[in-house]
Amino acid sequence: MYNNFMKNLERPPFSLNIIRFRKLRGLSQVDLAKITGLSKRMIAYYETEAVKPPIDKLEIIAKALGISIANIIEEKDEKSGIIDIDPRILKITMMLKDLNRKDKEYIYGLIKSLYEKNKKMKELTK
Repeated sequence: MYNNFMKNLERPPFSLNIIRFRKLRGLSQVDLAKITGLSKRMIAYYETEAVKPPIDKLEIIAKALGISIANIIEEKDEKSGIIDIDPRILKITMMLKDLNRKDKEYIYGLIKSLYEKNKKMKELTK
């Protein structure tokens, strides 16, 4: 985990933003490659090793992700407030909206129960 944190510190903002927006949309590198017409290898390169990618390639990626080029190159997206949210949570939230009311209530109850259980366990281990 520490190694991943250090790798992220070394990556330029555009790399982290491509990864973040790709994951927010539930896309793999292969998916993004298909949408953009770029190779999976190029997507991986832009996410991990590139220092100065061509602006035209960043524009293609931005368009595929439904964002502006500014969203890719900016250091932090203060407006969205989603930087620290696990992308899986957002994906699950989008899935929840399609469930019927009874199923939603079941999921909400399950999450609340798990939360309370974990909260009690933390209190007991103090």
